[in-house]
Amino acid sequence: MTLRIQYTNGNYDYVNNRTLDALIDQDLIRQFYRPSEKKWIDIEDDPVRGRIRVYSMEEQRWFNMTGVTNPAKMTYDGADRRQGSLAA
Repeated sequence: MTLRIQYTNGNYDYVNNRTLDALIDQDLIRQFYRPSEKKWIDIEDDPVRGRIRVYSMEEQRWFNMTGVTNPAKMTYDGADRRQGSLAA
């Protein structure tokens, strides 16, 4: 999807979603037009994707595993699959 944006220098442009995320992360745009709400979204004042938010909940995907004592410290590097011990 192509979105209309306004850079911090006042110029306008059209960008795709991936570029929009990068520009938001780099603080290079002032606002963008959100078609679903039919309005301009101000980066400083409105809720915006791409902004770093603190995730305070424990990791949910490990709760259904049996034998996990501390799900927050679990990691998975894919070694099980590479060795063929898990079904694909």
